Amino acid sequence: MEGLPLLISVLAAERLRRAHVDLHAQARERIEEGRLAQLEEDANAQPVDPIRVPLPPAHRIAATSGGFEFRVPAGFGPLPAALLEQWTAAAGPALATVADLDADDVPMLLSVSAAGPVDAATERAFWRLTRDLRGGVRQAAAERRLTIDAGPDACLIGGARALHYATTAHEGGTQVRSRSACAIHGGDAVEITMNVQPPLEARYLPVWWTVLGTWIWLRWRATT
Repeated sequence: MEGLPLLISVLAAERLRRAHVDLHAQARERIEEGRLAQLEEDANAQPVDPIRVPLPPAHRIAATSGGFEFRVPAGFGPLPAALLEQWTAAAGPALATVADLDADDVPMLLSVSAAGPVDAATERAFWRLTRDLRGGVRQAAAERRLTIDAGPDACLIGGARALHYATTAHEGGTQVRSRSACAIHGGDAVEITMNVQPPLEARYLPVWWTVLGTWIWLRWRATT
């Protein structure tokens, strides 16, 4: 999982910069803290439109942890067991998956993973990554050989603070296009990623928004 560690690294670098402020310059420290608090306040006050659900929801998918559920259109469902075993062996445990059940192979795969606990300071500053720290996210992605094609932008997933963005990775001469979202709920984060073959992105993008737009948090535990 690259998403949340990448985003958190930008916030951590900002905190490290603050830690190097001259210890004797207490007045400047207070001014800096006030400026950062205002940046957080401005980021958290930005208007966020509800996610529109573009396709009729047909089936319910629940997390293995029982912590959330969402809906998918007809023809989509969890990755079949044999393929799921291969996927989790390579990528780690998944709380939920979505695949095109009518496709001959796996042209798209949406996976939800637990991303661990998030402290209150990080949660308060999270949406700064869409504003004054946006450039830092793109730089951190580039260092990981990722190109951010869109975002990060603020959104609400089931009412929880979240970010969504699009990336392209180059792996062995092949382009891998991903849509990613990170949501924080109850002090824990989940990472939602849809990998898709680039020529088919427009076809599957409505599925992505349908998942995010129908998301409901239940008895939340960010575990598998």
